[in-house]
Amino acid sequence: MKKVFMATIFSSALLLSACSGQNASEELDNVLQETFSAEKEYRDTQSEMEKLEKDEQQLFESIMGLTQEQQEEVSGQAEEAMESADQRLELLKTEKRID
Repeated sequence: MKKVFMATIFSSALLLSACSGQNASEELDNVLQETFSAEKEYRDTQSEMEKLEKDEQQLFESIMGLTQEQQEEVSGQAEEAMESADQRLELLKTEKRID
């Protein structure tokens, strides 16, 4: 949308400069300067948006890394718990045979 707006302004300014001579050149310069000034906030916003997106991507990658580490830890602990349960089951079987 901004590009269409810019193209329209630029085309209009070129048309004016072709028809009017030196005055149109000044008008074109003024229009371009006004456009540049008007887009300053847009450019600043885009810069801030890009920074935030990069920060979010790093945070996401960090979270995913933690989740994978935790998953490995949980898997290891679950395996230990299963081994312990198996050992207790064997002890219970042995205890039943003794009784």
